[in-house]
Amino acid sequence: MNKMVCTQCGVVCLPERITPGSVVTEIVLFICGILPGLIYCIWRLAGQYNGCPACKSKNIIPITSPMAQPFLERLQAMKASQPVSTASSTDKACPYCKATVPISQNTCNCGYTWPSK
Repeated sequence: MNKMVCTQCGVVCLPERITPGSVVTEIVLFICGILPGLIYCIWRLAGQYNGCPACKSKNIIPITSPMAQPFLERLQAMKASQPVSTASSTDKACPYCKATVPISQNTCNCGYTWPSK
């Protein structure tokens, strides 16, 4: 699979298969009755899509597409115009957008969430 760029948050990454809804809700509906559980299961499977792993958006395009090239150029220009911040021992860098966030913060502005320890 080719790398894609998210037009929502600007992350360049491999798409992730995202299924809407909740497994817990599906289990509860199957316990309540086979028909509600089956309908919910079919809805979840029909709603699957390839999306951005950072923000779960459907708005991803291949980085080689003509539409992505101007978008990537604008992203590079924005990153170049931002002042370089010096990360201290109280900061950490986001693996997706490379922004610096405080260690106490578990979610980056781009939508990436660090796993709990």
